[in-house]
Amino acid sequence: MLARHFTSNADDNQARIFLEFLALKHVDTLEQFISDITQHIGKIDSVGIMIGSPGDIKESLIAEIIVRKLNDNYVNTREILQNKCPLTILKVIDYLEQRSQDTVDSNESRIKNEAVFNTQGNISKTKNKRTYAKCTNGQHNPKTKHSASECRELKKKLSQKGRTNNAMRDYNEE
Repeated sequence: MLARHFTSNADDNQARIFLEFLALKHVDTLEQFISDITQHIGKIDSVGIMIGSPGDIKESLIAEIIVRKLNDNYVNTREILQNKCPLTILKVIDYLEQRSQDTVDSNESRIKNEAVFNTQGNISKTKNKRTYAKCTNGQHNPKTKHSASECRELKKKLSQKGRTNNAMRDYNEE
């Protein structure tokens, strides 16, 4: 019974299905739009509306409707398709699928380029964050480029000891 409802050739069912097709908008991705268009054309065919020259609706009219449904991001695609004569549903869908594949390829290459850029950015950041051998806590680190006699940490420690010894001497003298 449900199958009969959708395959019904009644005028009201045909009108409803065709109006659904006319109301279809291109909102999501191009792949989703192509899928929606093919589903609606299948529904139009299933209710008995003939598309073509010896049919109810000219194929070029349906193809033109599909092209006009493309959103503003595809103005160039619209213009290219409108210049293809005679315009057929198959030509439109083939071109949109090709354009969709080009978009996927360019997105993949953009993502790869961003990944390479981010990786190179991280490498340069790690190069800038090199760790150098340092002398700390009054101890000389032999891995540094200066000698123990030039070590500021040792000199600082020795001067602190000298001040402490001088302070102790001054205290004891009083």
